[in-house]
Amino acid sequence: MTFGHLAMVDEQAEELVSALLVLLDDKSVFTASWAIASLCIFGRRFLNQRDLILERIASLQNHNSIAIRSRVNKAIRILTDDNAPFPKGWVKSQHLESL
Repeated sequence: MTFGHLAMVDEQAEELVSALLVLLDDKSVFTASWAIASLCIFGRRFLNQRDLILERIASLQNHNSIAIRSRVNKAIRILTDDNAPFPKGWVKSQHLESL
């Protein structure tokens, strides 16, 4: 959840995205689901990272957790349609609400 707040730090974007991509494989559904939400924030803000993020998130479409599969479907919509709104609660920082 915290990583999403750091999307305004341009200098560290690639490192943060890399860390979040690793967290997608965490055993905790909570951790993986927040990694998906944070990656969506980065994907909207850093277009050069979007394809990588989208590919990796899409690979979780058959995850054994219904919660992850649901979040993946929402994430794909967000990353493929710039007009798609973020679900309520995904963006926790006021300075990122315009995404």
